[in-house]
Amino acid sequence: MTLSRLIESSSAGPGAARENMMLSILRQVAEALEALHQHTPAIVHRDLKPSNILLKRDTSSEEVRYHVFLCDFGSAKAVKSDTADFSNLTGAAGTRVYQAPEIGSQARVTHKCDVYSFGVTAFQLFAGESGLDALDRRLKDTTPTSMLPCSDDARRLINRCMNRDRPDARPDFTEIKRSLRDM
Repeated sequence: MTLSRLIESSSAGPGAARENMMLSILRQVAEALEALHQHTPAIVHRDLKPSNILLKRDTSSEEVRYHVFLCDFGSAKAVKSDTADFSNLTGAAGTRVYQAPEIGSQARVTHKCDVYSFGVTAFQLFAGESGLDALDRRLKDTTPTSMLPCSDDARRLINRCMNRDRPDARPDFTEIKRSLRDM
């Protein structure tokens, strides 16, 4: 099953159990992306979205838990550099609504583009918004996360990941993992 299917089915369960399950999924996605960005050569996924996140139900637990796997690396780029300088990647890739705004303006890709896509994916997971048009409209709101049914800490993290004005202010996945672990 993909994360998209989970969002569409709304079978995540109620309240705190639902948020804990969502945070567990997001932690695993952050771990995978951190590994890609720290790999040698470093890899930028460039097409992170719910349909590219596979979920396998953990049947060893009574709680609803999933193991997470990233897929569709067709747009991914390896960066062959000791300094992991992602700024030499150019060209738009991925699905528009998940793309960082700077891709359209400068066509330069950095690892912060994956962070933006992660933020949009987290937003979509908590919002339960499965249609791309509706999601696109909600993301254009000046405060899209204000009504999300999640903790204030989760809202703040999503806002930081989706920073449209200062891509360099977006956290890296090490910081995202730490924030998610503390929630």
